[in-house]
Amino acid sequence: MGEDWIRKTEKSYRRSVQKAIGERLLPKPLLISEEKSTKTYPCVILPGNLIPCVGMKLMLHKAETGEVVALHEHRVVGSIGGDPQKDVSSVFDENPGLCAIVEVVVADSDADTRHVELAITQNELAKK
Repeated sequence: MGEDWIRKTEKSYRRSVQKAIGERLLPKPLLISEEKSTKTYPCVILPGNLIPCVGMKLMLHKAETGEVVALHEHRVVGSIGGDPQKDVSSVFDENPGLCAIVEVVVADSDADTRHVELAITQNELAKK
């Protein structure tokens, strides 16, 4: 029984050493592109505010009341409600390092309906 265990342990050790050597000898790719996955959330622009244009940067903030609002500089310009609000709230809950605020980009804008689509990239979440 002891000899069998020693043989299995040696075999396992040799395999792990060969694997480590193989990983070190494989050439590394020169360019590694970071994969960006983006989630978009609909936002209603509050009356009296200009409609943000595509590419404009805003901030999403989760208030203590649970409300998720879009900020431009220091002003609240819009809000996210319904199921998207729950999704954004879960993003903040899963990433406490965000401190209830994350930068977003306007992905789509419709002045007639006063709706915009706000995009959060996974890279933005990883930075925090």
